Amino acid sequence: MRSRSNSGVRLDGYARLVHQTILCHQNPVTGLLPASYDQKDAWVRDNVYSILAVWGLGLAYRKNADRDEDKAKAYELEQSVVKLMRGLLHCMIRQVDKVESFKYSQSTKDSLHAKYNTKTCATVVGDDQWGHLQLDATSVYLLFLAQMTASEVKAALEALDELDLFGVKGGPQSVIHVLADEVQHCQGRYGCCRFLRDGYKTPKEDPNRLYYEPAELKLFENIECEWPLFWTYFILDGVFSGNAEQVQEYREALEAVLIKGKNGVPLLPELYSVPPDKVDEEYQNPHTVDRVPMGKLPH
Repeated sequence: MRSRSNSGVRLDGYARLVHQTILCHQNPVTGLLPASYDQKDAWVRDNVYSILAVWGLGLAYRKNADRDEDKAKAYELEQSVVKLMRGLLHCMIRQVDKVESFKYSQSTKDSLHAKYNTKTCATVVGDDQWGHLQLDATSVYLLFLAQMTASEVKAALEALDELDLFGVKGGPQSVIHVLADEVQHCQGRYGCCRFLRDGYKTPKEDPNRLYYEPAELKLFENIECEWPLFWTYFILDGVFSGNAEQVQEYREALEAVLIKGKNGVPLLPELYSVPPDKVDEEYQNPHTVDRVPMGKLPH
């Protein structure tokens, strides 16, 4: 009997983690993933990012298949990806009239919704009851849809044939400018904040408001929540750029903020927030207060 290779054993370990943290929550009918145990809605952005782990593992199984069993696992994982991407596409197809209307109105009421019912693919809130205009979520869906199609994940996605997300007719207004030191401004002890003066999940946030006026954002300065997820991006960046020192730095930082879950599985919290009774202290001495994990676990 042929023994299992080291790579095969490692892939099996990753497969168990993926099933325990992601696929066990996938709806068997729509393929969508709920935001958490408490929030049952399916967010477009969260679903795409979550299923990327499954897609990557499926590709790894296909490339390193030792046995027929590995090929079967690759197929199973890839079909889970197909089911989710089809589910999101079904959600958007049901709002196809909005796509046409948005071309002319540019109104937030005509934008595709940012979240849907996990079980039915239906909308869950009104057009003006949420900040639905999240072009990054729709864009990341289209981007990975095209990449998955190119990687031979078949999902009846021929509608994206000859898709060019960037185009050749872009002008100055379509160019993205990145400040080299921007990361340093967002870096913290537990991760990076999404952007400066981000009030999401802070003790000063008003959960009943969708937006804040620019002058009000001063309230959140120095108490922005920090997201460990961004450190995983630095690890991947270091891997692909061959920067072993960067990989080690952020790997050690990430291990310090992980939380042990069931059966000792390390889980990544959604974010770390300043405790309500420590806000004034953090205002005066930024990045000194010990923060507490909040949000979804795992994220």
